[in-house]
Amino acid sequence: MVALRETIVDELCVTPTLKRAMQVVRDEWNTSQRTSDPHLSAVIWGGAGMLARSHLTEIPYFGHPARRRLIAETRLFPRRKNAALVLTRFLQSERAKMFRFRGREISGSVGHISVPPIAVRTIEESDNIAQLIPAAINLRDRYRGLREWLGRYQEAIDIEDEKDQLAREKLLRDLAQSLKVAYGADKSGETGVSISTAFFSLDVPRSIVDKVRNSFGVRSTLCKLLMAPRGQKALEKLLAMLGEGRSLLGRNVLQELRSRYSADEPTGTEA
Repeated sequence: MVALRETIVDELCVTPTLKRAMQVVRDEWNTSQRTSDPHLSAVIWGGAGMLARSHLTEIPYFGHPARRRLIAETRLFPRRKNAALVLTRFLQSERAKMFRFRGREISGSVGHISVPPIAVRTIEESDNIAQLIPAAINLRDRYRGLREWLGRYQEAIDIEDEKDQLAREKLLRDLAQSLKVAYGADKSGETGVSISTAFFSLDVPRSIVDKVRNSFGVRSTLCKLLMAPRGQKALEKLLAMLGEGRSLLGRNVLQELRSRYSADEPTGTEA
């Protein structure tokens, strides 16, 4: 384990500057069990430890975003498809489409805010700053089924099981289509099931079929994430919990957050 971890540390140090900085971290730790750069140590040394465990246990490691960016720059690690990233982009894309369409249809506006749904749920379920981490842990447990689904998806990617990958990606496409029907962007899929016999014919609306199918399992979890609030109120609540709800700092931070989580379209364009 130790030898494997230290080899991966060397592989993660993709530039001479990183190599020198990490050598300082190693020397300090060997001398005093302390380091002057704990963040770098956590990103590289901690990341190498997780990658070593992933290799030994054959369990996928998605990585913290800071580590993920570093791993992506490492030539010795293949740039393979990442199940978690696929799902994140799916949620962002479909929520953006929904908010843009509804904005144009209802108010004529094309701008929207779309904060990541897990962050929105975490803030909504907290009454103060101290509750944010427990709320996030509670959500982690609540979304265990989704995490297991992602794990199986990543396993299918790793072993190149195209049939399993296509099945999971089809589920995402089906959800995207049902979401369009739900918010009115797709009028072509109104009939979901057509039942015919010698005596009668019955067409079941797509919306009813989707409602039943999307009420169970991972489909239900994904639908709740897709339909989560945009996040404007959650951002305001977060600033209020930080004591900056009415301050100038809070106003400036809120403007920056709106810009960070906005996907405005130029006025006058057609989409």
